[in-house]
Amino acid sequence: MNEQIKKAITEGRVILFLGAGASIGSENSQGNNPPLGLELAKTIASKVGWTYQDEPLSVVYSAAKNEIGSELDVLLTKLYKHCKPSESYKTIAKFPWPRIYTTNIDDAMECALNQHSKQKVNVKNRNDRIEDKDQLFRRVEYIYLNGSIKTPDQGFVFSAEEYGKASAIQPKWYEEVASDFLQCVFIFIGTNLSEPVFYHQAERYKERAGISAPLSYVFSPTATPIQIAGFDSYGLRHIQATLDDFCYWLLSELPIIPSPTDIAQNRIPELRSFLAKKSEKEKLDYAALLKDVVVVSRQTLAQDTEALTSGTIRPFYKGFKPTWRDVIDNVPAELSQLSIILEKLKDTTPTENNLFAIVGPAGSGKSTLLKMLALALSDAGNKVYFLEIGSSNLPRVIRELESLNTEKYYIFFERFDPIKEDIKRVTTTVRRGIFVGAESQNIWHNRVASAFGSILTSVQELKEISETDVQPILDKIRSYGPWTRLSNLSPRQRKRELYDKSKRQLLIGLMETITGIGFEQIIVKDFESVVSNNDRLFFVLVCIATLHRTNLSISMAARTLSNLAVSEPPIVVSSRLRGIVEIRNERFVARHPLYARKIIESVIDQELIVAAITALLQAFTVYPHPVVKSLDKNDATLFKSVINHNFLADVLRGDQRVIFSIYTQFEKPFENDGLFWLQYGLSKRTFGYNIDAFEILQTAYNAYPSDHTTHALAQQNMIFGGEF
Repeated sequence: MNEQIKKAITEGRVILFLGAGASIGSENSQGNNPPLGLELAKTIASKVGWTYQDEPLSVVYSAAKNEIGSELDVLLTKLYKHCKPSESYKTIAKFPWPRIYTTNIDDAMECALNQHSKQKVNVKNRNDRIEDKDQLFRRVEYIYLNGSIKTPDQGFVFSAEEYGKASAIQPKWYEEVASDFLQCVFIFIGTNLSEPVFYHQAERYKERAGISAPLSYVFSPTATPIQIAGFDSYGLRHIQATLDDFCYWLLSELPIIPSPTDIAQNRIPELRSFLAKKSEKEKLDYAALLKDVVVVSRQTLAQDTEALTSGTIRPFYKGFKPTWRDVIDNVPAELSQLSIILEKLKDTTPTENNLFAIVGPAGSGKSTLLKMLALALSDAGNKVYFLEIGSSNLPRVIRELESLNTEKYYIFFERFDPIKEDIKRVTTTVRRGIFVGAESQNIWHNRVASAFGSILTSVQELKEISETDVQPILDKIRSYGPWTRLSNLSPRQRKRELYDKSKRQLLIGLMETITGIGFEQIIVKDFESVVSNNDRLFFVLVCIATLHRTNLSISMAARTLSNLAVSEPPIVVSSRLRGIVEIRNERFVARHPLYARKIIESVIDQELIVAAITALLQAFTVYPHPVVKSLDKNDATLFKSVINHNFLADVLRGDQRVIFSIYTQFEKPFENDGLFWLQYGLSKRTFGYNIDAFEILQTAYNAYPSDHTTHALAQQNMIFGGEF
């Protein structure tokens, strides 16, 4: 046994798989062990009056069923029903588990669970409805994969042939066991894994999803070198031990058996504080604080994300940023840099270095790499959190996560620039956490690195893909992406084209390789495919949100479309933009921010941009001032970005007349919002209208005397004094 198994058990990440040998030591109604396959075949043959000559159990069972009918069920009931569980079964039943699978038909383990488990026991047969795992471990599913003596009418699976017949109708739990195997740590006991239900489904699911399982374990007294090699091929480690050995180890390592609540809190430390809250308001406040924090776990993420149909072309290979489902299903290729950076992260200690930055150009794969690293660290048994859209109270979130964890943990951020000030405020108080984030090269070197100053930092610069990365990428495109064009090229041409084009940027290289046309042409073609003016306006709105690394919420989209006199719901409009706009978690996203920026800056005419920005700002006028205080982190970032003077100058090509006209029409709606007046004043300053800038910045200071407005007004005072 080892510490990894102990840690996985105490965090509720272990699923048990019990084979026939696990029931040895239990007693049936005859006072004997429930018979194994060969012994059962002999017993059935004797009952019928046949001479047993080593026929397979499945043959004997089928023949006897035809010969003696219901008498066979009576015999099986005597042999397998109302069993007295072994002491080892009782020990296992006292521990909380997320699920226990069995290929046995006897009820010994079920009786042990009913008598000794602190969890509610949900018994399932292979055709029963699937239920999600209980994240609080209040219940355990006990699943009979080969049939149960309590439901003989559903039949039994005693052979590969019978399994083949059963699997032809795709029992729900056959696929679920494979899905669990690729998400959780399995402990196989009492089986040499000559189980068709396991191997066939695991291989089928692995082939379809393209993912490998976390390390699992097979406990058996003996195993041949060939068997051990076979286990290794499935990511299984053999441990020479029996069920009794395993239970003895369990009780010696965990003499105080953890409760379901203990396991839930170990798995999700946030629950410890949540469950300690007394009032409903405290619990709601706490839930709101951590609502944007993703606890990275293969099992939890798979449960929270919808599996995609096999054969679906993944949006990731159409230029969209990866979803957690993409990462769980191993859709992105594992590039050579992944293992290098992963090892560096594993070796990083909070006391030496608690800030780890991944820096690279736009479209170089930073977002994909972050999620792959987070999941890999979680698979290795680390506590990992991910904040994709940040939090409105990040310092408090970090302090809470620090208090919840007694060991090293990781917090991943999509970008460092928007949160650099928050990080600076809390990093010196963090003793166990390691911050991991990404940033584009120019922003990192111009704004972020200097802001962090003396904070200890590791910087990993993303490099161009190597030639060894090309084939894995092509293999993934073949499985999950548009392959039509590439199928007409020779293997050498495919490799050369992808490698050459990806030397600029990985995202651009992938899109150009798949489509066969240049990135700018892709953008123009996408925009020209949108015919309706209303659809184009919606596309522009989504691109504006995406280029600022935010999303357009359904409510914001609906309000904005209404301001544009579009009566259709945003869901309906987005349905006509499939392939260039996606909906994720009730928010709309365009392809990569680089793609969205190119659309806004190079393709769309100014009139359309002005209409979209005006309608979007109008949607924010319904909130009290200051506006950002009434918004979640995503919408607050969008508001701040849209009124930013630099953004308006960029997308409106420095046309001061148009820029000032936007600010002017919102002077009354945002008259008490200091942020609006601050950006308005900075815009006036940019174009040299310093007297106007001074007056507007005074208004900003009066509306909201923050550090930013105070600094801007002081600076304008200096400019004003120098001029007059």
